Amino acid sequence: LQAYDEAQAVVGQKRMEAHSQDLQVYDVVHVAHHFGVSYESALYRLLNLKLLSEEEHQRLAGQREQANTLRHYLGPEPQRGPREPREFRHRFLFLALEAFRREAISRGKLKELCALAQVAPGEVGKLIATIEGEAEPGRRERAVSIPGG
Repeated sequence: LQAYDEAQAVVGQKRMEAHSQDLQVYDVVHVAHHFGVSYESALYRLLNLKLLSEEEHQRLAGQREQANTLRHYLGPEPQRGPREPREFRHRFLFLALEAFRREAISRGKLKELCALAQVAPGEVGKLIATIEGEAEPGRRERAVSIPGG
């Protein structure tokens, strides 16, 4: 007789949450900042590469105001030469925003991380409102009912 051994149990695969891989306005701002192009240019390039559908393109194109707000926090366009401190700040802030969007960190933790990234305390609220404002009001998770057999 052999007892159940947890070490040999099958480990389930954790799936990404629905829509967690959809491009958001700050993803496009990040790409535009990295390549030194405008938000609109980055949007069209992503559309041409078929990384965005026409519907997603229209949704993101309508968020220019949020994009401009985010660009303000990311700092000036990348330049040639020493840029590591600016690049670190940019990447750090981008990762903090992504963690907040995925609900991996709280609003308080995001504020703490924004302070570390030298975002002015009065500006953090605007940044959070920008991120929360980009969620589509009509987009909600749907429950699927599976009839029992």
